[in-house]
Amino acid sequence: MKKLNRLLLINWHYFSKQIVDLGDINFLTGANTAGKSTVIDALQVVLMGETRSSAFNRAASKKSERTLKSYLIGSMGEDVENGIKSIRGGKNFTSYLVVECYDNIKDEYFCFGAVFDVYSDGSDIKKRFFYLRGRLPNEQFISGGYAMDTVELVEYFKRNYPQRHQITGTIQTYQELVLSKLNVHDRKMFSMLKKAISFEPINDIEKFITENVCDTDDENDIDIAAMQENISYYMRQEELAKVFEKKLEALEQIRNAFSEVKRFFAQKKRQQFLIDYAAYETAESELKNAEAESEQYDKDIQEFSERYRALEGIITKLEQNKKELEHERNKYRLENNVDRLEEDIKRYETALKEADNKIGSFVLSVRRNCEKWLDIICSAQAAVATQEFDELCSRLCESINRLENIREDNIGDHSVGFFRDISSQYNSIKRYASPVWAKTAGKLIKVRQDRQELEAVIEKLESGIMQYPEKAQAFKDAVAYGLYKKYGHTVIVDFFADLIDVSDDEWHNAVEGYLNTQRMNLIIEPEYFRDAYNIYKEKRHEIGAYEYRIVDCDKVLKANRNIVQDSLSDVVSSDNIYAKAYAEYLMGSVTRCYDDKKIREHKRSVTRECMIYSGFSVGSLNKNAYSSPYIGRDSLEKQIAIKRRDLEAIIAKISDLSSIETALKPIIEQDWFLSDEYISSTVKGIFDINERRANDRTELNKLHQLYESLDLFWITEMNNKIENKDIEIKAAYKDKEETAKFISDYKNEKERTITQKIPAIKQEIKRCKERINERYDEEYISSIKSGYYDAELKKRGTPQAVANGFESPLKQTETLLKDKCEDVINLRSEYNRVQNISFSFSDPFNNNDYENEYVKIKDTELPKYREEIKKAKEDAMAQFKSDFLYKLQRNINDAIDRIDELNRALKNARFGNDTYRFKVEPAPEYREYYDMITSDLLMNGDNTLFSYEFTNKYQSTLDSLFSQIICLSDNDRENAARNIEMFSKYTTYLSFDLYSTDINGTTVKLSKSMSTNSGGETQTPFYIAVLASFAQLYKVNDNKETGNTFRLVIFDEAFSNMDSERSRESIKLLKYFKLQAIICAPSDKAANIAPIVDSTLLVNKEMGKNGYRSSIIKWTKEMSDSYGSSQTDT
Repeated sequence: MKKLNRLLLINWHYFSKQIVDLGDINFLTGANTAGKSTVIDALQVVLMGETRSSAFNRAASKKSERTLKSYLIGSMGEDVENGIKSIRGGKNFTSYLVVECYDNIKDEYFCFGAVFDVYSDGSDIKKRFFYLRGRLPNEQFISGGYAMDTVELVEYFKRNYPQRHQITGTIQTYQELVLSKLNVHDRKMFSMLKKAISFEPINDIEKFITENVCDTDDENDIDIAAMQENISYYMRQEELAKVFEKKLEALEQIRNAFSEVKRFFAQKKRQQFLIDYAAYETAESELKNAEAESEQYDKDIQEFSERYRALEGIITKLEQNKKELEHERNKYRLENNVDRLEEDIKRYETALKEADNKIGSFVLSVRRNCEKWLDIICSAQAAVATQEFDELCSRLCESINRLENIREDNIGDHSVGFFRDISSQYNSIKRYASPVWAKTAGKLIKVRQDRQELEAVIEKLESGIMQYPEKAQAFKDAVAYGLYKKYGHTVIVDFFADLIDVSDDEWHNAVEGYLNTQRMNLIIEPEYFRDAYNIYKEKRHEIGAYEYRIVDCDKVLKANRNIVQDSLSDVVSSDNIYAKAYAEYLMGSVTRCYDDKKIREHKRSVTRECMIYSGFSVGSLNKNAYSSPYIGRDSLEKQIAIKRRDLEAIIAKISDLSSIETALKPIIEQDWFLSDEYISSTVKGIFDINERRANDRTELNKLHQLYESLDLFWITEMNNKIENKDIEIKAAYKDKEETAKFISDYKNEKERTITQKIPAIKQEIKRCKERINERYDEEYISSIKSGYYDAELKKRGTPQAVANGFESPLKQTETLLKDKCEDVINLRSEYNRVQNISFSFSDPFNNNDYENEYVKIKDTELPKYREEIKKAKEDAMAQFKSDFLYKLQRNINDAIDRIDELNRALKNARFGNDTYRFKVEPAPEYREYYDMITSDLLMNGDNTLFSYEFTNKYQSTLDSLFSQIICLSDNDRENAARNIEMFSKYTTYLSFDLYSTDINGTTVKLSKSMSTNSGGETQTPFYIAVLASFAQLYKVNDNKETGNTFRLVIFDEAFSNMDSERSRESIKLLKYFKLQAIICAPSDKAANIAPIVDSTLLVNKEMGKNGYRSSIIKWTKEMSDSYGSSQTDT
């Protein structure tokens, strides 16, 4: 047999590391919550790959809240002490659950195991399952003081067990591996183990027996799929007939659609003919009209030529009259010098206009610049808050405001000297602003550089890279690289700060400040200390990291550390023994003082506000030390927060400096609009122009007075007469040009009519004739013209009206025809798709393939399938009669044989004074079917399906059972599937129960007594049934290789309700069935159970420094009285 030999637990709930030796019958005991179920759940994980929370602690009376993660991190749950919620939460670690098994037939050992990698950041747990051929390794999966992680385990197996291990990450694969190595080969083992562990008494004994005792061999299972196929074959024949009927219906739709295509095609052809013939007669009418137009053009040309000659005479006379008027007007102007006078007036007006434009442009420019520079000076005045600069700016703003009121009409109120005064005021401001601007620009460059450097630091911190002091990092890197070069592999070198954490945030600054540079001291395994020392000695001056040290971990660990009460080291924790010892060495003698008044009461003390008392003096810890935290998991986040506050301050400073730099920049860099050159040239020139403008206005007034003394009315009258003659001449010329154009246009139109229009109409007449002759034969033309066209012409009046009248109906007909063509094509395409054929469907005017298909189905194929339906139903009935009934009979007989076999095993097995046996009977509701199926007549007969006697006796029963699983309508097919499923199971025709017989021969049926018996009495049949099922599953009486199986059964709390007598009988029965067992019960049952088992294991839970710790102790007789009494007291 194969049995469990040892169990290894590493980092499992309160167990840090525990190895347990197991015997044949093992009693696991201890106080409530000590951890018994923790061990049972560990066995579930390693034997079944079971990691679901629903499977854990299933014997508990209430819903379990245990999960795989809570077991791994050591969740304290209701045991929370001192704020500690879990033993291993927030840490990186690996857990192991391993069982060692022994095969006493082959004298071989093998192991199964589950390994879990758990990460401090809360990411998904990495799990692997493994099989190992051999004993539990001596290292017990520990390397360097820690459990190997999954990667290290794989490498370990490859080195030490290259051909003797298997690793998998899937539960399905692992379960198959477990069954194979345990030689059980039945997945029912997992469900039976769970049922025994959870201790759920049987409520339905019949269901339990059929599922766990009487499963038939797979080869005897009825092929339901084949049965369904044969039964439904003739249904499919019926369906095929319906398919052909649907095909015929679809083909009829295609035929009807094709008829519509032909009808609309004929209508379209008739309407097109009416349009074509109307177009022919329209062209004939247009030819007659064109010939008449040509004659009219000749008449029009003659008429307009006569008009052209008359206009030429009129124009000659008008031009002579104009010359006479111009001669009389020019004579008067010459005698009175009018031309010279008008030229002088125009010259002065031009000069004045130019002067006004220049002065206006100058004023506009000055006002715009005043507005611009007022904004610049005011902004600078607000940014630079000094009294001197404020007074300079105020004076300049006052002057600019006065200058801004300059206008074209008051420019004489100002002077060039006023412009020079304003410019002088501006120069004073610029001299003051220049050094201020330069100094501000320099500060901005420095502060912006500081911002870039700080943002780079924050970016590295946010990417998870702690920013250690440059020299400290160089110090660590030099030591680590030197060790790597010497040993050829990476040696772990840690900063002291990375290995410790502060459990109380209010003392965090005190720890950071007190340690200061010692936080960057290096922690190295003691065996590398001397080499690290030599490396540091060699590199110390090159690195310059004189304030950092290498810790002698061996000496620190062995040193006598005087730790005072409420020491600073009490709030410092570490998983590293050397870091913890070094923390106690450095801070164990420093008292945490909560009251400033008591700081002098201790030799060395520190407050939460980072005040320190030492050497009879008091001082403050360096704020620069604790303002950059390096200790703890959240030190990175703290540094990010600090650096971000610094960055906000720098950004605010940049904003202030930028405001000053921006306000002064225009004064420094932009050109002042009142430069000396501008004043000397432009300003002075404008004042000169203003003076000349006054003189020119005086002269212009004199010229206007002289001009007004002339007879201007007569001159104006003469000018009007000349202009009127010009208008008459132009009108005559225009009329002459239009007449010439009419003559030319008529000649061109006549030419176009003769050479282009008439030939084109004749060509169109020819095309119309050809189109009609190509599209329609003479008979069709004659028939439609006399039958339709003449009637439409009479009705509408003209050929063009006939054509216009049918254009819209033709389009409608074409649309309808297109739709009908698409309908027939779609129907054909859908038919092709549904029937999976490749008839040509795209030509809507050819329906030959579908018409032939219609005739073939209607006259040939549909009648053929009607004949085959009858034969298909007969074949299904034959298969039902032969295979279905025969296998049912064999399965029923096999179940009866299995019950008989189990009863033989139970025959000599007693539970106290009671014996037990299983019983199987025909199910009353299906007794008629049972008698037919088990009848000896079923096997009689030669080559026929059944003998005459069988058919004659059971014909109605056969028909009844067959009708239960044969349903022809669509609504009954679901029922048919359920009926086939039910009636193909042999258990449908049987009834099962368990009977107990006492010493007096009184027999009781379990199904009747379960509701009236006590808890212990109800539990006993459950126990008997479970053990019998396990004995059958494990083939305990099979002496061949198939009987060399695993024999374990686990009961969690099953013995809790048993008295001493039932406990003894239960264990006796376990041994009778040759089973290995693990029994779990509270310690108050120890007196009854311990003396009769092979091994008693006490699960003990004690409070440690950082939480509870569990252990398993081999129970001895001497321990019974003292432990029992102590547990009773608690």
